Amino acid sequence: IDRCDIALLLFDSKEGVTAQDVKIASYIIDAGKSVIIIANKWDLTDRSTETFKKLEQTVRDKYISMPWAPFMVMSALEGHNTQRVLKLIDDVMKNSETTIPTSRLNKMLHDAQIIHPPPKRDSRHPLKLYYATQISNRPPTFLIFTNTRTEIHFSYRRFLANQIRAINEFTGWPFRMIFRHKHEERGRR
Repeated sequence: IDRCDIALLLFDSKEGVTAQDVKIASYIIDAGKSVIIIANKWDLTDRSTETFKKLEQTVRDKYISMPWAPFMVMSALEGHNTQRVLKLIDDVMKNSETTIPTSRLNKMLHDAQIIHPPPKRDSRHPLKLYYATQISNRPPTFLIFTNTRTEIHFSYRRFLANQIRAINEFTGWPFRMIFRHKHEERGRR
């Protein structure tokens, strides 16, 4: 996982997602790697749209922290969708080359705070998000300057992540947000 750019998380479509599959997925996320979720042995199912939808819902329920990960089915034995896997790998890799201009990120940050104001950091001081910039591509990493040194609540982090994905989905990639007090020295977190 550490040496790859894109991990293909395969599981048996008849067996379903196992606890071991979920554990491997957490390693992929922790390593900041891209992932494509693939249900193999599709030839052993009835191949109906209903079966696909149920399988996809199971995957989304099990991998709730990976809604950005593409999902597909294939049959390695029959070669079904094997070429599609290669195209999807290319598409996901192209997503990693995207850099959102700082001006677009800052407009998103401004608009996000209007749509959903940040929580107060204490009883008197509202949290302020001053500006953001993308500092890395693999994984996409965003540095956001604030007026606080305390941790930003996970629900607001998720809201901001969704706002960034509205600009560019970064399909297949987790991304990181680093919050830094506007007066902190460069290089410190």
